[in-house]
Amino acid sequence: MALQAPEFIEADYWARNRGRYLGLLVAAGVLVFGVLFFQNYREAKAAEAWAALVDEDGRAKAHIDLDGPVGGTDAEPWALFQNAHSAFVEKDLDDAERYAARIGSDFPNHVLNQDGRVEKLLADIRAEKQWVGEHPFAEKNPDVDDAHSVTIQTSLGAVKIGLYPDRAPEAVAAFLDLVEQGGLASGSFNEAMREQWIAFSPEAASDEDAEEDGEDEAESDDEGAEPSKLAQGIVSDRNSLSHFAGAVSFLRGAPGSLKPDAAPRVAVYLVDTPNKGGQEVVFGQVQSGLEILSQASTRDVEEGTILAEPLAIQGIDVGTGLKD
Repeated sequence: MALQAPEFIEADYWARNRGRYLGLLVAAGVLVFGVLFFQNYREAKAAEAWAALVDEDGRAKAHIDLDGPVGGTDAEPWALFQNAHSAFVEKDLDDAERYAARIGSDFPNHVLNQDGRVEKLLADIRAEKQWVGEHPFAEKNPDVDDAHSVTIQTSLGAVKIGLYPDRAPEAVAAFLDLVEQGGLASGSFNEAMREQWIAFSPEAASDEDAEEDGEDEAESDDEGAEPSKLAQGIVSDRNSLSHFAGAVSFLRGAPGSLKPDAAPRVAVYLVDTPNKGGQEVVFGQVQSGLEILSQASTRDVEEGTILAEPLAIQGIDVGTGLKD
């Protein structure tokens, strides 16, 4: 039995089927082009979405338009988380809870849910809502007369702080001691959380002073010494003053985060921060110049909350009523 030759080697096969194969070739080309086009389109949309999370300086934006490029992309849950965190900081607690809850409902398998970050943020938001509900406070801390105010001179202008010696006598006395003898008048605003708080402390000891004190410090370390209570932000005063924008208190250090020779740090809160109640005792309130400190808080940081360019204190003028 003779073998039959394949159809495609017949002399007129390609002539008869040229159109079919050209059509298949064109279809394959269109398919490949379409796949590459949509792949590039999706990559461009994804890049646009991720870019929408940060500002021109590469910092995370506080508020992100969820109807913009992030909608329907992998960046959306991160945008929701940033919005929730920002709303929490600004005490828009209902919005904060709504944003955080959406991450849980719309993206249940996302890493933000799996690693517990959304759960923790929701817990913090709900605890804050409960605290605010149980602790109503006045609209602002009381005004202070000029005689009980201090004026801090900086290169950006003057910052005036009224003190409450009748409501926080120990804290005010400690603060004035730092001004008169502790080097605070030549210190700097050297630590900040962007537009949330800024802290200032006495001028750091010189290398010569450090060498003279080196032996004593070594002995203290050997003895397991801890920072002073004031360096930890601990005072015995208790009062009903609240951490409104401009409130002044000694900054509470996290346990184990301070060296034995740590200096006291005075914090100025730039936004209302009621959750600090019971943790730090308010002993003063900024009367003017808060915008100067807010501006300084936006400077770049070297690490953590340490400002790369501290705002130097050029002097402090003490009111006559505080010199008794």
